[in-house]
Amino acid sequence: MKRRLLIVDGSRTVRHLLERHLSRAGWQVDCAGSTNQALAKLTRGSYDLVTTGLQLPDEPGELFAAALRAQHGHRDVPLVVLSGDADAAARLDPSLRVAAVLDKRAGPAVLATQLQEILDRLPSPGTTPPLAQQLSA
Repeated sequence: MKRRLLIVDGSRTVRHLLERHLSRAGWQVDCAGSTNQALAKLTRGSYDLVTTGLQLPDEPGELFAAALRAQHGHRDVPLVVLSGDADAAARLDPSLRVAAVLDKRAGPAVLATQLQEILDRLPSPGTTPPLAQQLSA
């Protein structure tokens, strides 16, 4: 069974390039260009990992992250923030439980590799150890 990833980013280019790289690596990738699109996708399925940018067209990525954490079935899904702002991690509310903040300026190939490394550390589908165990390996 393929692992599922949701990429939420206001940039069509970022979404497309990450989707291409990660799909080639064997992941099932869905993309959303806004909070509303992402929340709609989350109502139709579950994901092994979700990424979000901080500047979405309909609201800040932090609000999407809070909405994700408020949804019963998605409270513990690992969340990775993609940002071009080097200080973004320091400003994020700890209650959002962001697993990692990756620098968009690294480019899509590097980001795809970094996301692949995070995805590879996650447990197999069907097992759900605590998030801290999943990411501390």
